[in-house]
Amino acid sequence: MKLPLEKTPSTSQGYRATLFLRAKDPQQELWNGPRTGIDEAATIFGVDQALDISSFLTYLKSALSRQSTIYAMDPTNAAVFGSVENSLRKRSWSSFLSKSSKYTDTRPETYETIIAKACKTFGTMVHSLAPMVFNLRSVKSKAEQHLMKSAAELSGTAHAKVSSFTLAIFNITHRVLS
Repeated sequence: MKLPLEKTPSTSQGYRATLFLRAKDPQQELWNGPRTGIDEAATIFGVDQALDISSFLTYLKSALSRQSTIYAMDPTNAAVFGSVENSLRKRSWSSFLSKSSKYTDTRPETYETIIAKACKTFGTMVHSLAPMVFNLRSVKSKAEQHLMKSAAELSGTAHAKVSSFTLAIFNITHRVLS
């Protein structure tokens, strides 16, 4: 799943949330578990729209052309982050997408390569979202604190039961072998 939040001052929220996910597939769900599906995802997750994951890269290209700064979870290509050499060179979006463009390379299009190309083409600045997410994780609501306490109690109880069964089996085995 991918969830870009795009700043759009014309909306009441000031942003638009688009969720990209895989469509329901009974064969895949047998092995990987149930999927929400595109039709119900917007309602269930409270986003503005839900689209098939196959359209994510096309959406990303379009969205990057409208933004001067983006925040993203750290892609595997660390060179994408920060200032890109010659980032002030402006090129048209059509040359960015053109097969004959000097910016086209032979790498398959991925999240990382599209962001890197946008940085070079539009001077888009990419900042890591990780520090912001880390700060949000440090603040827990009362409900989250209660849930964490319940999970710890359940986990502790399960470990204690497993340990008692293991100890009993060890004692029986020890007596038989003695």
